[in-house]
Amino acid sequence: MAFYKISGIKRYQINLTDHAFWLGVDITDVNIEFRSYGLNLSEQLRNIPAEKNKILPYYPILSAVEFQGFDFDVKGKKIIFSGSTYYKVLGDGLEFFKTISKLLQLDENLIFIFAGSGNGNAIQEFIKKNNLEHRFFLIGDRYDLYEIMKRIDYYISTFPFTGALMTQTAVAAGKPVFAYVNPKSLFNDLKDLFYKTEEFQNIDSTEKLIETFSEVHRQETVRNFSEDPIITEESFAEVLHDILNDKNPLEFLGKREKVFNSYKSFNSLMIESENLYNPAYEKTVNIYLSHWEKFKIIPAYRSQQYKKLFKENKIQFLKTLYYQLTNKI
Repeated sequence: MAFYKISGIKRYQINLTDHAFWLGVDITDVNIEFRSYGLNLSEQLRNIPAEKNKILPYYPILSAVEFQGFDFDVKGKKIIFSGSTYYKVLGDGLEFFKTISKLLQLDENLIFIFAGSGNGNAIQEFIKKNNLEHRFFLIGDRYDLYEIMKRIDYYISTFPFTGALMTQTAVAAGKPVFAYVNPKSLFNDLKDLFYKTEEFQNIDSTEKLIETFSEVHRQETVRNFSEDPIITEESFAEVLHDILNDKNPLEFLGKREKVFNSYKSFNSLMIESENLYNPAYEKTVNIYLSHWEKFKIIPAYRSQQYKKLFKENKIQFLKTLYYQLTNKI
């Protein structure tokens, strides 16, 4: 409201989290996006006029914190690394971790390290269920990420939600990056952040990711980018100066793509992540919804109840199934 009331000056919005929901389409005169996905989202779904939108990719501020070490042995191991808040990797039925498990099967000397925080119950259960206690390590939030990146061998960008700054940090450290971007998840497309090189490529399936990783892993030496692909602080300042003078020098990055399907996919993944892995959501549902209300509106709860009834009382199972199919529940 304060921003809306300001008059007599030009108002700039930096859309740093371009996938997020926010109010106030009309409170800004210039909207600065960091990639074309955000630009398309703003034009197609937020209805911000095209002439208001500019593009300026950001650069990572690399931590100067000294390496804090690991509390497990990495001698003789090849390290796959990734990191984010946990919600970014909990959707799509834990596809991210299933893919990591398949990568670890390629070589017994491969280990996986994940930095981040959140509700890790599902991750811990996955590690235990797949007997990965000695090959899959959660190290929590770390402030020495750049130093960690220098000591790992491969970086896997998170999915179903990507981590842009983490990926940039991995590239800055000269590490090979594997970035999976489903055609319906353009919110994971980070190529605009690396517009200075054609060498940064997206991978369009987890099967292809595993195949590409295997090929790189078999090589004795890993080829790094032939040039620095990230915008420099100086170039960032120059482009920002131009934007403040009503120019848009990186307009060529604004490739037009339909983003509605990606928008729907993002929403579905967020709902899945919240419904299945957020303890606060589960607590709220248990407090405010009756047994039958949960049964009617929450598919996962209904599935659990069916399994329980089938084991304990098959006649009641059949009755319940009948009532649901005939819409009497």
